[in-house]
Amino acid sequence: MRQIADAFAVPIEISQLFADPSVTDVAINAFDRVSYKRDGLWLGGPSPFESEPQFSDWLVDLVELANGRIDFARPAASVSIGGFRIHALVGGQISAGPSATIRRLKPQLDSVAFSDARSLRNLSVLRSALAQKQNVLIAGPAGAGKTTLLRELLRQFDGERIVTIEDVAELELNLPNSIALLSREANVEGAGRIELDQLLVEALRMSPDRLAVGEIRGKELLVMLAALNTGHGGAGATIHANSLPSVVTRLLAISHAVSVTESALAKMVVDAFNLVAFVDRDGSHRISGLGTFTLSGDNLSIRAFDE
Repeated sequence: MRQIADAFAVPIEISQLFADPSVTDVAINAFDRVSYKRDGLWLGGPSPFESEPQFSDWLVDLVELANGRIDFARPAASVSIGGFRIHALVGGQISAGPSATIRRLKPQLDSVAFSDARSLRNLSVLRSALAQKQNVLIAGPAGAGKTTLLRELLRQFDGERIVTIEDVAELELNLPNSIALLSREANVEGAGRIELDQLLVEALRMSPDRLAVGEIRGKELLVMLAALNTGHGGAGATIHANSLPSVVTRLLAISHAVSVTESALAKMVVDAFNLVAFVDRDGSHRISGLGTFTLSGDNLSIRAFDE
């Protein structure tokens, strides 16, 4: 937690919790209730706050430090600071009171360590696919290491121009010719909001060799599919899913939300993504599944490589 502590006054109790490398998350559920996640289990810890107003003021200051906004009109915010992601709530109409969830982002390693032969084989396939300008979609549940894997795959192309598009800065390639675009919330007047689909349009005008979307959740999917179907190869993106087959369910749910027919989306997905990978949430970045999108009539499905 030193990165946050150096920039802003983080209570010592929280800093001490994150001093333990096995602690991945700290949740402040109310000003007087703190939990922390160690080795996958949630435990209780001491609260550094004496009152709800003190806790709320700290949250507002922390979010503003990261150029975010949180107030009664916009009572939720997600920001990243120095290797940590903070999701904050200050009540309003969506919760009974303020709360915060702080997650330690996985370190940017020079290489991802694997302990099983399948992951090593799948990683090699993914590296080769991107080197050949194929497009890759990485799926998995929250905290599985999707972003870490995508970062690892993209950092091998240090001589190319890569544009990343995210809500919260997590990819952080730090390559000589990479540029990171971040979405932005509206200001107090309700103006200035910039969403991922808008950023993708801007990215396409920046002469990218590769595009990367930190997480696909909505209408940015259509912009990306259109881009990948018109010659932008070597791209990567992540999406939340609980299994390799359920990636299709997730994509179709997005199609309904953005008013695109399932058959139209299926055809675009098959043409756009060459590979889909699944990462398990077991703490070891295990790439347990790899496959390709296929069509059966107008229905989208995934053919796993081990079938």
